[in-house]
Amino acid sequence: MVRRYVRLAFVNLLLVVACWAIVCYYHPMLPEKIPTHFGFHGPPDEWGSKSTIFELLLIQTGLFLFIFILSLLVKRYPKIYNFPVDPKLLSHEGKEELYSQTREFLLATSIGINLLFAYITVTIINVALGKCGGVNGYIVGLLIGILSVIIIYYLIKTNQVRN
Repeated sequence: MVRRYVRLAFVNLLLVVACWAIVCYYHPMLPEKIPTHFGFHGPPDEWGSKSTIFELLLIQTGLFLFIFILSLLVKRYPKIYNFPVDPKLLSHEGKEELYSQTREFLLATSIGINLLFAYITVTIINVALGKCGGVNGYIVGLLIGILSVIIIYYLIKTNQVRN
């Protein structure tokens, strides 16, 4: 269980670092105005200074750190979580399994979120450099679908925890 947790944390960290590396590499090549928002059908509908791409990275990094810290606090402060199964009704082993699955759920969900951030970051760069016209709705739908599957999978798995 601990190995899986460490792997999930590592994949998250790798995605965040990869986004920072991509932005740092392409930032000098970006024009002064880059897309900051995309319309429902894909093309950008708002533009801003090229430094705004770092705001996106700061949000991504902050969100990852917040979720990571939450995952570390599951066992120590279980009362701050809304578990689908009441931990008071579980044996010690059941509680350990619930807490472990909750940590994994948080980090797996964070991977889905980081994949979405990575796609948006790469799309902003590609649009700014004239390599594409906007966000691909199918890819965004796929990423949101993956995120939904992760959430549903862990909710089902957590609901199955018993004494």
